[in-house]
Amino acid sequence: MEAPRLALAPFAASQAEGVYSEDDLRRAAPPFGSEARRRQFLETRRLARSLLPPGRWGIGADKDGRPLILPAGAGDLSLSHAGGWAAAALVEDGRVGVDIEVVREGRNVRILAERFLSPAECRVVVAEGQPAFLAFWTMREAVSKLWGRGLAEALALDGSILPAGRNSRCAGLSQGRPWVMAHRQMGEVQLALAWSPPDSVPGEQAEALVWDAVTALAD
Repeated sequence: MEAPRLALAPFAASQAEGVYSEDDLRRAAPPFGSEARRRQFLETRRLARSLLPPGRWGIGADKDGRPLILPAGAGDLSLSHAGGWAAAALVEDGRVGVDIEVVREGRNVRILAERFLSPAECRVVVAEGQPAFLAFWTMREAVSKLWGRGLAEALALDGSILPAGRNSRCAGLSQGRPWVMAHRQMGEVQLALAWSPPDSVPGEQAEALVWDAVTALAD
């Protein structure tokens, strides 16, 4: 069983068009949106392509915009960006979700925590502030990205299990399927990687594979 592949990198210092694939440039052509959104799109896909076997797979999107590996059935891909950083996660078996966040000035995290997080999470946020909030939020988002169902799925996650999973690993159920997740804070970046493995992979082995993938970035 192959472990999830994971990459994290700051946006390229050079914005030369030659660093991006022709297909991604074509998809990001006007009227794509703001220049900032265009850069985010190109940088996340540039990083994702670094995980793909050369010439073997491509990247598409489903009707909701969730990235897809082409040809269909070849694997599952998740992308994230925040504050000039991009993250990409790829698995050949099962489904994957990745999320990153960085601290931003002006966030009232206590109000956000009271609105969105569990009592156990809120207590940690009150004590530790924005880094704790972002840790729990990335963990929730990573699981929600497994299924591409957005905020509702993130908020449905049982937050009582997440405090012990910070800078560690944990497991749970979502959509009737088991998932495993690892979280690490690496400098200014909070990163969470979630994987719903195939039934043939034991839970402890899946947790270890996800943790190893995240730890390899931090070491």
